[in-house]
Amino acid sequence: MPSMRLLTLGSALTLVLLACSSDDANHTPAPSSGSDGGSGPTSSSSSSGGGGGSGGSGGGAVDPALLECGISATVANPWIGTEFAGVPDFTGDYTKRTAVELPRLIHDASVTNGKYGFDLKDEVDPGDPRVALVNVNIHDLTSADAFGGSFQTAGAPGAKIYLSNVYLEPNWPKWVGYDSTNYDGMVLDGSEEIYAEDVTVKNWNADSAADIKSKRAQFVCLRTEGDGNRTLRFWNVGPHYLVKSSVNNGTGAIVWMKTCTGARINVFESTFNGEPQIPADKISCDDGGEPEIVYLTTDPRTTGEMHPMFSSR
Repeated sequence: MPSMRLLTLGSALTLVLLACSSDDANHTPAPSSGSDGGSGPTSSSSSSGGGGGSGGSGGGAVDPALLECGISATVANPWIGTEFAGVPDFTGDYTKRTAVELPRLIHDASVTNGKYGFDLKDEVDPGDPRVALVNVNIHDLTSADAFGGSFQTAGAPGAKIYLSNVYLEPNWPKWVGYDSTNYDGMVLDGSEEIYAEDVTVKNWNADSAADIKSKRAQFVCLRTEGDGNRTLRFWNVGPHYLVKSSVNNGTGAIVWMKTCTGARINVFESTFNGEPQIPADKISCDDGGEPEIVYLTTDPRTTGEMHPMFSSR
């Protein structure tokens, strides 16, 4: 994983990478050693625009090279640098469940062992539940009960989460049931929004790769590897985004939604078990409705409809 230095220039925080990989277009951070519902039908459509996005600014011409997956391993995200200027940072290698008070910039960090890697909290006034994870590796977790995840937001209601170059490999046991294997790649209880680029969730194995209780979720270059109960669990109708992502599940649902009626997922240049569209039998709806899956023909990072984090380079 590249190392990163934090420099304060006036009121802005500039993230400067000191070591870069030559294979940046396909870079995935290697694991660090660390020191310390029923099914419902689906409807599909295509569109050249994303309609129903978060209204983020930053549309216009973008260098195509900066839209490639893996770029965050070698080119720091300037929006995160500006947004988190003056926010306390948190770095290092940990070998147990580690509580982190928000707001916080977690960078160049790893966690192993523990029921949760990073346990995100917002308990100190004034509340400010913002968190960015940049160049973070969480792997090989352990839990004495049926619950766990690489990071969780239950202690930070309203959390706004930004991920850039994040590798999660909890290596949970295989899915059996909620009474024994309710484990996830990430657990976003009580969160408000999540925006993520260049995120790998590997060997999640159990309940979900991402348990997304956020009202809005936007993933760019998300890669999930392995099988389990439900890969992506969306508890809110969105609209959500999957851009240049690879989402897989050979045994369970690829997408589960608590409420499919009125729900929308915008998809651009992504694959699902290697297919360009989500197979109908891999979508599960708790309410028996039909989510709207929109297959975009224009990259929504260039139209201004997604969060400005994605078009700020």
